[in-house]
Amino acid sequence: MESLLLHWRISAAAFWLLLCTTGITLVACSMPGNSFTGDVPSFQEMSNLQWFILIENYLGSGQANDLDFPCSLTNCTYLRYLDIGENNFGEAVPKFIGNLSITLYELVLQVNALSGAIPSSIANLINLERLELLDLAKNKLAGAIPPEIMSLSSLSIYANFSDYNLAGELPREIENLKNLGHLHLFGNRLSGEIPNTLGSSISLEYLYMQGNMFTGPIPLTLSSH
Repeated sequence: MESLLLHWRISAAAFWLLLCTTGITLVACSMPGNSFTGDVPSFQEMSNLQWFILIENYLGSGQANDLDFPCSLTNCTYLRYLDIGENNFGEAVPKFIGNLSITLYELVLQVNALSGAIPSSIANLINLERLELLDLAKNKLAGAIPPEIMSLSSLSIYANFSDYNLAGELPREIENLKNLGHLHLFGNRLSGEIPNTLGSSISLEYLYMQGNMFTGPIPLTLSSH
């Protein structure tokens, strides 16, 4: 089987031709900054895929079934980077997102039209070896931040939940994010007191919480950073 590493910009016609070509093992599919539209096909047969980058296109319709294709990516047991941000994908974050490869380093869904609540099934990512970046910013998500998402001890470097309609209190389970360096929560409707357990995030260097409805004192535990 021929191995193909794809990192250049190609036309839509060449993209479809590639998918129909037999005898190819696709390892990396990186096509940011094009003008692709419509639905993304299934990648069920691309089990060796490690990079899947489609950021900055016009994919999706902003409606249901836009995110059927990531289900096929659960067969990609070596997947490391999934970035489909800055498109027009709609519907809720699919529950099977928690069944992605345990080798996943980056999951980027930011700047789309995703709606509904963040599924608690995302906690299934707890088995990840190292999730360096989780970005769900600038969607239409609502509801509370699931405590399960704060139990992802493998989450390190960067987490972005900013600029949508999240409400409720910040989960105390945030203390589990001991390796996290950046936490973005601004532009939501989060309320209540900031939990003292935030001080247990010993690697935290950048904390953005502006534009919320937090009350009470600033935790003294933050002074240890």
